[in-house]
This record gives sequence, structure tokens and C-alpha cells, in this order.
Amino acid sequence: MDQVTGTTADDRGIEWQGVDSREMKLYLNVDLKPCPFCGVKADILGCIDKFQAMCTNADCMVMPETFETETLQEAITVWNTRK
Repeated sequence: MDQVTGTTADDRGIEWQGVDSREMKLYLNVDLKPCPFCGVKADILGCIDKFQAMCTNADCMVMPETFETETLQEAITVWNTRK
């Protein structure tokens, strides 16, 4: 099993944790609103052309997540859009 290699920043300065550039990454320094249900910071997981924002608080009763998007910016926009 591969291990996380540590925190890395890509050419846009966005930090992520993951095995390498082809694997799933946890994006760390993106500007996301907190979870609307528990108030905890949300995270984005992604790889190449699939990105998804989600609440990762195990104590959240809802743990909402967005649908998969093709870009990191789209996942940010979808998560941060509240009605």
C-alpha cells in the first residue's frame, strides 16, 4: 500500500497531500466555506479531472459533499454556493 508522501505545493501554490500527481489528493489551502451543518472546515479531494468538496467531520450528522466536478475551481464554487 502506498503511503502519503507529505504536503506538496503545485505550480499554482495549492497544497495537497497524496502519493503522486496521478493519485487522489487532499487539497489543503483552498478557500472553502465551513460545512453548513456542523461548521467544521470542508476539504476537497481530487485527481487529474475529478474533484469533490466534502465535510470530513466524522461527528457531522449530514456530512454533505458535492458532485464530482472536472476542475478544482468548479468544486470550490459549487461548495461555496449557498441558497
